[in-house]
Amino acid sequence: MRGAARGTWIEQALASMRRPSGEDSLALIAAGAHACTDVTGFGLAGHLAEMIRASGEVTVDLDLDAVPALDGARELFAKGFASSLQPENLRARHLIDGMDKAASHPNLPLLFDPQTAGGLLAAVPADRVAELADAVVIGEVRARGIADTFMELRMP
Repeated sequence: MRGAARGTWIEQALASMRRPSGEDSLALIAAGAHACTDVTGFGLAGHLAEMIRASGEVTVDLDLDAVPALDGARELFAKGFASSLQPENLRARHLIDGMDKAASHPNLPLLFDPQTAGGLLAAVPADRVAELADAVVIGEVRARGIADTFMELRMP
């Protein structure tokens, strides 16, 4: 909206938003996905939080280095650009353990960025992930213990 994005970035973003998710959905079903949502206005963190709430007994170790981003997204965040809905989505940050360690990570803002058509977020059995050629593993789900927090951010 402020003319800071390169034309190639916008072109890539539009192509990504136009990509149908039907085949991906079928591949997730075939791989045994037992939870799935599209990443839209609540951002990755908001949608992941809803999936965790719905399951009730899990926590997620999220690997920030693995979170994919469109070209230019990190660069624009680093320059202070963000959606007008970003502050609303940041309300979910209290659910994430390790925010102090991750505060300077270039992928952290991606968790709270509202998306128009950000792809699918799914829970797939670990031994079936290899069946999903185009998937990116961004974390691991495990049973919630007494000391577990909602989400933990792993960083190298």
